[in-house]
Amino acid sequence: MPPHFGFVFEKAPKMSFQQQKKLLKDFLCYYPRYRKLLIFTLLAAVLSPLAGSISPVIILEALKNYLPAGNTFMVISSMAAVIFLLLAGSVCDYISMRWGAILGYRIEADMRNDLFRHLLTLPFSYYDSERSGTILSRMTNDLTTVSSLAHRAPEIIFSATLRFIFGLGIMFFINWRLACFAILPAPFIILWLHFFQNRMRHSHGEVRRSIADLNAGVDNAIKGVRETQSFTNEKEQYKLFEEKNGALLNRQEILRHLMALFHIGMRLLLHGYSRIFVAIGVVLVLFKMADTAELIVFFMYSHSITFPLMMMAELVEQYQQGMAAFERFRDVMNITPAIRDTPNCLKELPCPLQGKLEIRDLHFKYPSAKEESAEVLKGLSLSVNPGEKIALVGESGAGKTTLGALIPRFYEPDSGEILLDGRNINTYSLELLRSQIGTVSQMPYIFDNSIRENIAIGAPGADDEKITTAAKFAGIHDFIMSLPEQYNSRCGENGVKLSGGQRQRIAIARLFLKSPPILILDEATSALDNESEALVQEAFDKLGADRTTIVIAHRLSTVKDTDRIYCMRSGRIIESGTHAELLEKRGYFYSLYKRAHLPGRSRFIKWKN
Repeated sequence: MPPHFGFVFEKAPKMSFQQQKKLLKDFLCYYPRYRKLLIFTLLAAVLSPLAGSISPVIILEALKNYLPAGNTFMVISSMAAVIFLLLAGSVCDYISMRWGAILGYRIEADMRNDLFRHLLTLPFSYYDSERSGTILSRMTNDLTTVSSLAHRAPEIIFSATLRFIFGLGIMFFINWRLACFAILPAPFIILWLHFFQNRMRHSHGEVRRSIADLNAGVDNAIKGVRETQSFTNEKEQYKLFEEKNGALLNRQEILRHLMALFHIGMRLLLHGYSRIFVAIGVVLVLFKMADTAELIVFFMYSHSITFPLMMMAELVEQYQQGMAAFERFRDVMNITPAIRDTPNCLKELPCPLQGKLEIRDLHFKYPSAKEESAEVLKGLSLSVNPGEKIALVGESGAGKTTLGALIPRFYEPDSGEILLDGRNINTYSLELLRSQIGTVSQMPYIFDNSIRENIAIGAPGADDEKITTAAKFAGIHDFIMSLPEQYNSRCGENGVKLSGGQRQRIAIARLFLKSPPILILDEATSALDNESEALVQEAFDKLGADRTTIVIAHRLSTVKDTDRIYCMRSGRIIESGTHAELLEKRGYFYSLYKRAHLPGRSRFIKWKN
């Protein structure tokens, strides 16, 4: 593949000083909880350059005084002191490297915990537009990069700064003329760092975004590999992957170009400085403005100038890379959950919930929709009495599933209100509200855990007896016992090792454990064969006894025994009544019923709501 050299310096978007300050402040707030560990590593980072700065002073004293005087004891003592300081510095470096890395890992773990906890609070609308691969990239790749910065930044800043200050101070004390020449490269290096700062941050951010895009594409392709192979779509999928991979490669090459220029410039400045410094030192020795011992020691101390500057150059690269990753992390953390507990909301029920639902003049459109015509619910009103079983029917796009998602506050209506036992659902805490509502969808998600763990989602901490009772109730116990590992059998990703009916019955077992007073069954049997449907329907009938139940259905045979049927069309209820009453009216429901029972027609009207 030919190289993708886009080496024109694009104008990188600059962050204002206040923006950079805020970003850095958010980053630093993770350190205080590990104050003792931070102080321990910083102490080691201080002692290491201190030990390194004392050694040349001892060597200078030995060269200028002890060696010419033939004082063997002091020469040996000086060398022993130098070796001791070397070992002490090495121990400090070990502490700094090991515990500094542990500090970074702990901060990374805290950030990952915070991110995951925050993700669990975000509404469905966020996940409607964000890809899982992008989220995983932020959770793993980005935070690993931030971890590296978290442990290297304090170490480099303290160690490099003190090494520079100690070395330069002693150099001025020994010979101020040589010391003046020693600091010559510093302003040029600072200018070089400033020139590349924003460009590297922008380029690192582009690479991070490309990695996230590639991860999202791979995640999507792997999840859909059965469809890909079924439709012989491998070439198209590979083409899409190649495009994303090529985009990542292009941005990586641009980044490497920037990094190569940056580091080559630094090497020229630092290596050129070393040679010029030696030349200037020789001239000063010739003119009796310095002696040979001072020149030797100064050359040793020159590393106190060059090495810290090289460390700072390394830090600049890590800082831009880490801050680009942290900025992506913070972008998610700054998303305020649109659905939150209201002040003084009810957290405990004063008495058991009856299950009466009232929906008044409800209007709703999805957050991503901009057109007024995109309104999904248009002034919808209905009521459900405690213990009543009602059905919502209608064609795709009528708003049935949307209404089912508004009741547990997965989305917020634009106007109107939903009352539960006479109280607006906003006055209940989210945890309390959702604990009173159980939902089974057409394709319930099955986690890649054991069957026991999947059922126990309905009541975390439930013992084996309760889990077994729930499985028997859902009619899946006998199947589970036929498996080699029984309740410890793994389900595979999204229940790939289970049939559609088995997944549904596990979902029913969850609901039985949860035992909520309100049930929402959203197309819960539409994807099942007749035998599986009969078994699942029987379990639903037992579960729904004496509970307020909302059945969302396209398959009209499943709503025959409901107390009332609401027919929805274009976000409105256009008629309601019992099954027999609606057929007698010969209205909209009658047309749906006739269409579903035409010879040769599928029992499904449309499969997606």
